[in-house]
Amino acid sequence: MNASAPRWSAILFEPTRTYSAQPVGLKTGDRVYQALPTDSYKPAKPAAAAADASAPVMATEIRQVTVKRGDVLALKAQQGDYYWKIARHFAKDEAVGTYAKELMARNGGSSVVKAGQLLNLPVTASSDYELELAIAVQKVVQLRSLFGERTPELDWGSAEVSAGPVDSFWVSFKEAGSEKRQRFMVSDDLSGLFPGRYTVLSEKEARVYFPN
Repeated sequence: MNASAPRWSAILFEPTRTYSAQPVGLKTGDRVYQALPTDSYKPAKPAAAAADASAPVMATEIRQVTVKRGDVLALKAQQGDYYWKIARHFAKDEAVGTYAKELMARNGGSSVVKAGQLLNLPVTASSDYELELAIAVQKVVQLRSLFGERTPELDWGSAEVSAGPVDSFWVSFKEAGSEKRQRFMVSDDLSGLFPGRYTVLSEKEARVYFPN
């Protein structure tokens, strides 16, 4: 992945007058975002809103992202990782071997995975829905960080998915160097009008709507 980070701009969505962010020059009105490696871009300050904005940018307003074919989950390889092991976690059961080969090709072609190596896990026909859920969370966490929200560094390869309330999923990740987990509630667009669109809430936010 290109080590240079893209420039981001704050986008005002009418008529709700809520803010989000997307790479400068992106030619779409949809909320399509690029996932960034967790350690490649650390903005010096939160992204600025448009000059004519009448309300501050709130990180908690960034909840919806679109995940599409070719999007990637960026993660650091852990000691003992290898492509088959990673593929077994994020690929469809019948396509683990195929996805392992896709991962190797996408990440330089070498069969050796080194601890600390930055890996890109792409959404393909071989990957499972758990990868899309993890990417949705990563996009929201990274975008919120642009607006000043602090989140512990997460081990993105440690994703665990379980059933959540009302057709949603709980997606959890270990904090880096710890067994403690951060949980997020993720739901897709049930209307079918926006394929690949996900809404992501932190556990604290989700408990406001679903206290039990």
